[in-house]
Amino acid sequence: MKLFADENMDAKIIDWLRSIGIDVLSAGEVMASSQDEDVLERANAEGRVVLTKDLDFGEMLFHDNMISTGIILLRLRSAPAYFRLEIMQMYWPEIAARVSGNFVVVMQDRLRVRALPTK
Repeated sequence: MKLFADENMDAKIIDWLRSIGIDVLSAGEVMASSQDEDVLERANAEGRVVLTKDLDFGEMLFHDNMISTGIILLRLRSAPAYFRLEIMQMYWPEIAARVSGNFVVVMQDRLRVRALPTK
């Protein structure tokens, strides 16, 4: 699996994903201060799933009819960074199995999975 981490993503989550062999490209490292549309475009061009905490990606996909390989949205904004990492580690097997073609919302107590629109 290949991921494109939005620049708002915790460095510890990116580091952990890389440590388990996931190919993670970070917007903060390669295209800082880019617009969400540019992040999505690059992720699509490279066949990467977007990893983000930004709710705007849902708006772009479900209301603006943009397309994506997959989205992982962490809905844990008020949680401390160590807790967000723990949640990602706990849910990672299920996230990895279900994210292709889907919008996966990671919450403290569950995942919500919704099929992405197709063109």
